[in-house]
Amino acid sequence: MNKNIFILLSVVFHPIFINLISFFLVIELTPYLAAGFTNEAKLFYGIYVFVITSLVPLLVVLARKILGATDSILLEKAEDRNLPYIVTAASYLFSYYFFQRLNSPVPLQAFMLAGATVSVVLLIINLFSKISAHTTSFGVLAGVIITSAPFASVDIRIYLATAIILAGLTATARLALQAHSQKQLYSGFLLGIGIMWIML
Repeated sequence: MNKNIFILLSVVFHPIFINLISFFLVIELTPYLAAGFTNEAKLFYGIYVFVITSLVPLLVVLARKILGATDSILLEKAEDRNLPYIVTAASYLFSYYFFQRLNSPVPLQAFMLAGATVSVVLLIINLFSKISAHTTSFGVLAGVIITSAPFASVDIRIYLATAIILAGLTATARLALQAHSQKQLYSGFLLGIGIMWIML
C-alpha cells in the first residue's frame, strides 16, 4: 500500500482528534448530559477542549519546528515528545481545575483528570522507552465507550466495534511506517483503556 496512505491515516486519526471525539462521547453516552446540555453548551465545551488540549500542544510542536528545536513535527525522536506531553498534561490539569470552578458535571471533570494522567504516564514511559500515543488515544476512546455501557441509552457495541476497527487501521499504519513495534502499539491501547476504566 502507498506510504502516503499510511501517513494520511496517522494524521486523520491523530490523538488530538481522537481525544476530542472521546470527550464528546462522554457527553453523548451519558444520558443526563446528552439530554441536559444545550447545543450551545456542547459547542462551548467542544471549542474549549479543542483549543486547550489540542491546539495549544500543536502550536508548541509547530513553534519548536520553526525555531529549529526539532527536525520534524511528526515527533519521531523521543526527546521531541517530552515538551508536548508536558504541555498536554498541563492543559488537561488546567481544564480539570477550570471545570471544577465552573461546576461542570463530574464525568467531564473526571475525563480531564484522566487525560492529564494519560499524558503524565506517556511522558514517564517516553523517558525510558517508546509507546504509541496514537493507540493510547484509541484506548482512551474504547475506555470511554466501555465505562459508559452500564448507563448508556444506546447500544454501545457499534461504537466499540468502530473504535476497534479504526484503532486497527491506525496501528497498521504506524507499524507500516516503522514508527512503533507491535508491543508499543498494544501497550498503548491497553494503557488508554486501563486509565479510563479506573478514573471514569
